[in-house]
Amino acid sequence: MNLRGEPTDRRGEPTRRRGERAGRRGKPVPELTVFAAFAGVGGLLLVARAWWTHSPVGYAFGDGWWFVAPTPEAGVINGLLGLGVFLAFVHVLSGRFTMGPDRLTTFIGAWLACTCAGLALGVVQSMLALFASDPAETLSNDLWPLPATLLRLSIALAYGTTIGLIAAIALILLPHTLRTPGAPITTLALTVLLTTLQPPDTAFSEGNVTRAASSAPSDLRAESTNLLARNTNLPSGNANFPTESADLPAGSASLPAGSAGLPAGNGDLSAGSGSGARTGRAEDPLPRLSVAAPAIVDVRGRQVLLRGVNVAQGDAGKEDLRLMAELGFSVVRLGVSWGRLEPNPGVTDQAYLEKVKETVKWAAEAELYTVINLRADGGLYADQEDVQPRLLATWARLATTFAASSSVAGFDLLDEPGTGAQLPAISSLLLGHYYERAITSIRTAEQAAQGFPHLIFFQPARPWTGFDPTPPPGFATDPNLVFAPHPTDQNLVSIERGVTLAHRMALRYRTALWSGTWSAKDRPALYGYTTAEDTTMTGGAYQHWKQPNCDAPASLNPVDCATGEPLPPSRELLTAATRAYPRATPGRLTSLRSAPYRRALRLTATAADGQCTLDVWAPGQTRPSVSATGVTGIAFHQTTGGWRITGCPSGDYTLELT
Repeated sequence: MNLRGEPTDRRGEPTRRRGERAGRRGKPVPELTVFAAFAGVGGLLLVARAWWTHSPVGYAFGDGWWFVAPTPEAGVINGLLGLGVFLAFVHVLSGRFTMGPDRLTTFIGAWLACTCAGLALGVVQSMLALFASDPAETLSNDLWPLPATLLRLSIALAYGTTIGLIAAIALILLPHTLRTPGAPITTLALTVLLTTLQPPDTAFSEGNVTRAASSAPSDLRAESTNLLARNTNLPSGNANFPTESADLPAGSASLPAGSAGLPAGNGDLSAGSGSGARTGRAEDPLPRLSVAAPAIVDVRGRQVLLRGVNVAQGDAGKEDLRLMAELGFSVVRLGVSWGRLEPNPGVTDQAYLEKVKETVKWAAEAELYTVINLRADGGLYADQEDVQPRLLATWARLATTFAASSSVAGFDLLDEPGTGAQLPAISSLLLGHYYERAITSIRTAEQAAQGFPHLIFFQPARPWTGFDPTPPPGFATDPNLVFAPHPTDQNLVSIERGVTLAHRMALRYRTALWSGTWSAKDRPALYGYTTAEDTTMTGGAYQHWKQPNCDAPASLNPVDCATGEPLPPSRELLTAATRAYPRATPGRLTSLRSAPYRRALRLTATAADGQCTLDVWAPGQTRPSVSATGVTGIAFHQTTGGWRITGCPSGDYTLELT
């Protein structure tokens, strides 16, 4: 008799019953299903959350009816269904693989059955995702279903392999006398009981955060769709935008009628018309920021959208920063060269650091926050030549310098770190380890300098294409973290889907989301990004203020590569980047829609405290028309590049402008 309890001949081969043909597959092995169920329940209770949604590729798994997986994050029904699908395949495949006459063959067959069952679960997940209504899964003109399927199959295969190892070992150790027909029923009952006792963690689920956003009125959604439809006449693959407006540095950028002119005027809100707006800007022009996931908030409790542009230290003077503010931007992401800041190990170039401080000061005077981004290369994953300790010491010096500066929004730990020489999964763990050490260095320095904790921005291992290793959720427990990928338009993943996937991953991290760098190669990509940025109610920094080279994407301040002379900025790019948006919103935003060419904006928010601290940017020379519910004391303040609209919202409120 073999391990399956079947009679065998003298050679150990199962004997056939009368009429049974040679080569017929055996019956399912319920004992293997039982052990796989026990292992699956144990995994569900202990590690399933980290295995699926909170893995380094957690953005491949959404919320909703289509997400079927043995994890509490899927909910009780879908969690049981996912485990049931896996066990059903184990049961069926056990009869095909667990046919060995000895323990080794039985072990290999059982392990293979569970591994294939995991793969089958991944196939089921990917097939269901094709019918999902989730914006991150909707079929479009990119190739996201391919990498998404590969990611799901990889995670499910690893799950099946791990569960199979445990179940196969248990199977070959099980004495024949302990086998019982009632074991599968007992196991199923235990599975239901234990799974029911583990409610899913939905505090930051995608549905809870984005459902309100999807309920915005259809008129503005249709308008955004029409904008895209009317502006898709660029040749395929064209990486350049038309340049129809005036030279940006001259301060005379011309926009379409009804959008943003740049008349001369005073940038102070008090210079505008209207009354009754109490902004408090005089005593605290740039309040310190923190994270109340999934939002970035200031000390007044307002949700803050940081929208601006990237610039390298030394490439922007005081006049450039003034022009950024006139265009309605609220932040500049400042690239600081590690090589120039620390030309020799342990030696800081004080002159370069003073220039960084001067740029931060100019930005604050223009009412721009600064995100300090340290740009460094090489050796971080393997920590060769003591690279990490040096980099951590540099971050400590920067954190000490700006410990008490509220105009510094935060620190961006590393610019597009790269995957390193290791496998992606190993790179994710090593990157998370570096980030954890950097966060500790920064917080220690801030505390020693009697400052306060700034935002800390972190990125995946390379530019965000939707197929990238990220630090595993839980790599750090700091409450002021901001996930800051760099979405770009790719054939693999469109920029709009990239932002949506990044938003999903930020929910896994329980952090805020901010696009540290974004760019668009054509008009559809440009409006895809702006639509996604509004839908997720987040901010970002455009890739270039000044064009660094001829191969770079269009900048807001382009130059002729042959002559070095300034060129007019792109009308489409400038209009989209400087569109209307709420700079600071009392309470929390529940939806946001804009249509740049009509200077249209609609926002809804909740839980306002009645304070007159609403701050909305609107481009254009003409005063916008505003309608609102739940907002009193609306005032208009004309600035050099547009309008700042203030008001006193209370409770749930809505504001529309045209």
